[in-house]
Amino acid sequence: MLTTKTIRSRRGDATQLSYDGDAVWVCNSAGYTIGRFGKRGIDVHQPATAANCGECLHCTHAPTDLGDWMKFIELMDTHYGVVIPMYATPTRFT
Repeated sequence: MLTTKTIRSRRGDATQLSYDGDAVWVCNSAGYTIGRFGKRGIDVHQPATAANCGECLHCTHAPTDLGDWMKFIELMDTHYGVVIPMYATPTRFT
């Protein structure tokens, strides 16, 4: 079941967090996906604009493990000040 919540980044930006036990999606206040974590990879994107179309800051396309989840958490905080809450952790890591 997909759950969506609005959380605040460390910068005060409204951020939409969606998670379903397998994957996590993070969207900025404009509605663009800035991060995604799933069983088959990580995507952390620059915010999309007319100039860059949301270019990758860090993208992988291989099966993910706990180390990748920790990297995703770190990257979302580093690039956007978004702290991924524990309740969004994929169930295979809990």
